[in-house]
Amino acid sequence: RKGIIDASYFVDTPELLVFGMISALFAAATWLLIASALGWPVSTTHSIVGAIVGFAAVGVGVDAVVWGKVGGIVGSWIVTPLISGIIAFIIFNSAQKLIFDTDKPLQQAKRWVPMYMFLAGFVLSLVTIMKGLKHIGLHPTFAEGFTYSIGIALLVAIIGKIFIGRLQFDESAAKSTHYANVEKVFAVLMIVTACCMAFAHGS
Repeated sequence: RKGIIDASYFVDTPELLVFGMISALFAAATWLLIASALGWPVSTTHSIVGAIVGFAAVGVGVDAVVWGKVGGIVGSWIVTPLISGIIAFIIFNSAQKLIFDTDKPLQQAKRWVPMYMFLAGFVLSLVTIMKGLKHIGLHPTFAEGFTYSIGIALLVAIIGKIFIGRLQFDESAAKSTHYANVEKVFAVLMIVTACCMAFAHGS
């Protein structure tokens, strides 16, 4: 569907494409079941892409595979986790230094967590607006999506700051208790981001 194989090779024998796709689905499903039963790490995307490449290369020939497209997909499997890892490292270190490594982590959390809420609200709303709305017939431009996302993110940050400001914690409690309370503040963000992640992955 995404141009992994050149459909022009199957014009004279369309049944070969049908059988090949059924074979690819069956092969990927079988491998997923085996790997899951053995507890091995497995990816549905990797499996189906490999199965389609395999049937096209064997059933027609290596020329039927659009190797540039396959190379882009394989490259994304490397680049995407790398970029995500770098961003996660930066966010984690900033939270560590701004909040957890301070003398008063709760006060620092009240000060800085709205910023993280803004970032989360911005990214999640931008993904939803730019990727999700097209399925219901809305096609905002990037500038419109960016503007709407900033507005939503500001609203999320303001509401978050109000709710965090109302939280009352015992300042004289042990530092471990402070850390636990700070984690409760972050827990709301974790729930929201997990929901968005499920939506993005499913869509």
